[in-house]
Amino acid sequence: MTDSRRSFENDVLPYVQTLNGLAMKYTHNESEADDLVQEVLLRAYRSYGSYEPGTKCLAWLSCIMKNTFINRYRAHQREKAML
Repeated sequence: MTDSRRSFENDVLPYVQTLNGLAMKYTHNESEADDLVQEVLLRAYRSYGSYEPGTKCLAWLSCIMKNTFINRYRAHQREKAML
């Protein structure tokens, strides 16, 4: 396991339960919440190089979640408008 992956796991994984709760507040649907958390973790992993160790990881993850949720919502609204 690489140091970067180990650092990611140490910094991010303790917040998965909290992210699940936040995702439920956004989506009000367990399946959609699970998908949202999965996408947030993937985006966080891909952009982990931009995370500054020592800063509030939960705030960083929450920002990723909010932006991901907004992007999904907007895409859904565009799909509805096309129908």
